[in-house]
Amino acid sequence: MEMDAVTMAARMAHMLKEALEEAVSIGTIVILTDSEVALGWLGKYSVNKDAGVLVKNRIQEIRRIIADLMTFVRFGHVRTNENLADLAVPREDSPTS
Repeated sequence: MEMDAVTMAARMAHMLKEALEEAVSIGTIVILTDSEVALGWLGKYSVNKDAGVLVKNRIQEIRRIIADLMTFVRFGHVRTNENLADLAVPREDSPTS
């Protein structure tokens, strides 16, 4: 699921760059994730067999998108407790759960 999220972010970055390229010059694209595992897979030159077909396919797609963007793309980590997307997700230690 984490690789799907990073793949969707790469697709969205590609669509936005194409839509904005005549109006705005984009020098760097930053894609953030709270998944250190996904970042680890992306950082490997080749993905080992244990990763599975889905992960390999997602990494190949992300790499194709990055190559097509012809823009510097940086991947970064955001801690879960600082991830705005997780604010709506109830935690086990929260009083509402």
